[in-house]
Amino acid sequence: MPALLDTLLLYVMRACLSDQAKTAASGWAAALADPAISAALHAIHDRPAHPWTVEALGAEAGLSRAAFAQRFTATGGQPPLAYLTGGA
Repeated sequence: MPALLDTLLLYVMRACLSDQAKTAASGWAAALADPAISAALHAIHDRPAHPWTVEALGAEAGLSRAAFAQRFTATGGQPPLAYLTGGA
């Protein structure tokens, strides 16, 4: 029974995030829905000790440094380096 409840909770959370991503122009739901930004976020969280730069994150996202920084800021609400350092 606990496994069924866990599965149900995950399903509800995914549905909520999916709805938010469709309606939100920015925010973390929108960032996770963007394939390029999502790839960079996954890379950051998979390898937190890596000395990330905007250029390296752009490469993870398949974008130029400038395009990545602009897109990350527009969807996530803060620049990539502020996200990396935990700044606002």
